[in-house]
Amino acid sequence: MVYVPVIPGDDAPEGKLVPIEIDGRAIVIYREDGNLFAIDDRCSHAGARLSGGKARNGTIMCPLHGARFNLATGHCLSKVQGFAPVAVHAIRERDGMIEVCLNGGNMGAESN
Repeated sequence: MVYVPVIPGDDAPEGKLVPIEIDGRAIVIYREDGNLFAIDDRCSHAGARLSGGKARNGTIMCPLHGARFNLATGHCLSKVQGFAPVAVHAIRERDGMIEVCLNGGNMGAESN
């Protein structure tokens, strides 16, 4: 697995959705209860930016239709048809930098 340094850890404070781009892929980073999450920044239904929604209790909500996705697994938690899982990515913090790994696609979060 190859991790790419993306932003300083201080740029992802607790409770803030932080949109980034890695090799043309839109990702949103979120820190909750000290855990880091990295998930594609596109709802699987209509392509809305998840970073424009809200996150809490380990989920992120699409601002367009209100679907909720689990930040660790990407699975849709809403009882709505047509919402496929959203890819999540391995993430860690090392030497003050947040690093994300796009290799392997749908992976759970790792905090170090």
